[in-house]
Parts: sequence; C-alpha cells; structure tokens
Amino acid sequence: MTFRRFLTWIAEKLVEWQLFAALLILVKFAFPTSPGNYVSWQAFTAGASSQWSASIDEAAYMTRAFMGGSYFEYGLKTYEAAAYIVGIHLYFWSFYLATSILACVIGPKGYLPRAWLALAVSAVVLGVRLRDQIDIGNACVGGVLFLGGLIVVTVSALFGEALDRRLRDGPKPRVPNRSADRRVRFDLDLSS
Repeated sequence: MTFRRFLTWIAEKLVEWQLFAALLILVKFAFPTSPGNYVSWQAFTAGASSQWSASIDEAAYMTRAFMGGSYFEYGLKTYEAAAYIVGIHLYFWSFYLATSILACVIGPKGYLPRAWLALAVSAVVLGVRLRDQIDIGNACVGGVLFLGGLIVVTVSALFGEALDRRLRDGPKPRVPNRSADRRVRFDLDLSS
C-alpha cells in the first residue's frame, strides 16, 4: 500500500463514518424494532409510522426538557451520539478498522468485494461480542443496519477508488472542445 492509498483510505473511512452515523439515525427514527412489523408490507408501514411518531415525540420531549427548545442542539447531540456509537461499536469493538485496512492492503484490484467481506467479518465479530443482548428485535435492526452498511461501504469504497484515481492521475489539462476554424462568427455590422 502506498502512502497515497493510505491517505485515500483515511478519507474514505471518514466519509464512511459520517454515512454510518446518518444510517444509524435513519434506522432509529424510521425502522420498527418489533419482529411482528416485518411479516407484511402493511405491518411494516404501520410499524414505521408508529416508530417515526414515537421518535418525534421523544425528540420533542428531550428538546423541551433538556435543551431549552433547540432542535438544532438536539440534532447535533443525536448526530454526535450516533458517531460515537459507530466509532466505538463498529470500528473498534468489531475490529472493522483492522479488517478494512487488511482489505485495502491486499491490493487495489477487487477492493469492493473485500470491503464487503471486511464488513461481514466485523458484523459477525460484533454479533458474537453482543450475543447476550440479542433478541429478535435487535436481530431485525441489526439486519437492517447490515444491509444499509453494505450500501454505505459501497459508496465509500467507490469514493475512495475515485479519489485514489484522481490523486494518481492528477488534474487533466483543459482541452478546448472546438477548434478555431469550426467556431461560428457573427458579423454585427449594422451600417447597411
């Protein structure tokens, strides 16, 4: 791994961390935790609506009771908490940083499947570490987070590959798209 690729990997992980925090907030606000909400589409939409209402009510209560009515501060604290949870649980407890750097060190060809494998290995490690706390509701939420995590890893890996390609190739020289003899000339002489 070159130093340039290592810097690209760091930028990729920073973007990924922000996307994982946003995913965690989305799952907290929008996805139901009861396993009965996953039996049909109608049950899922009813559970998602109920979860959304409960989360908004909780946010309103927290904002009024502890933050002086500032929804901005609530959003900031929620995002900070989500980033902390992702950083501690996913990146450190599940050894995701180690498996991710290993996927990057192996080589640039076929990086995306190795990034998915790194996430899967880390999900298994996290599942084993939290096996005492797993119930069917947590398993549903974990499944949703894993599927969303695959999307996040895909986006961040594509970002990392594009950034690495951009840094490797450097800026492209600007080439005019038409030659001078093919340009249209207007005669603005209105004296006749």
